[in-house]
Amino acid sequence: MTKNITVEMSPVVPGSNKGLIDLRNDLLNTLDAAKEMVEVSTVDYVLGMNTTFTFDWFDIKHQDLGKTPEGKTLRTEKTALFDALKARNHSNPSTFWARLCDKARDARHPELAIAAAAAAAAAAAATTEEGASNGAGSRNRTPLVRNGEEITALIKFNENLDLEGEFASLKEVTKLLKEALSLIYSAKITK
Repeated sequence: MTKNITVEMSPVVPGSNKGLIDLRNDLLNTLDAAKEMVEVSTVDYVLGMNTTFTFDWFDIKHQDLGKTPEGKTLRTEKTALFDALKARNHSNPSTFWARLCDKARDARHPELAIAAAAAAAAAAAATTEEGASNGAGSRNRTPLVRNGEEITALIKFNENLDLEGEFASLKEVTKLLKEALSLIYSAKITK
């Protein structure tokens, strides 16, 4: 059974004052600009794609672009972006697309990004403990990494508490910590 895919190809992406084509053009026009400008345009484009395509477009493989209803829907935008990147002599449009897909996945499913950050924090903690036992000093962490790791630890700690009983007030704190971690992860994306 084929499921029906409806995509709003509206001239303006909801939550933005621009359409998807304008967002794509902004992204392309900033490729030679400062890194910060490229990242802002990338995030805008990814959010526009996530708004326009209600399905997980970033998980569609190249070989499925013409086979599935979702793939057929996505093919037009991906082809337009690739053609524009090739016209600008971009060295590897596929890598660029993969980065967009990673950012879109993280933006649409922040819980996966939180889980990945927790895993990275656990791996980093294990490395730090191993280094400390070998006499090494503490590792240098950027403020974003340090905040992300420590907020992740607090979230895990709070989730193991009985948030219905004595610590019910921490339920809202945990929610805010998750939002903060999402913001930190967004900041990492734009770096």
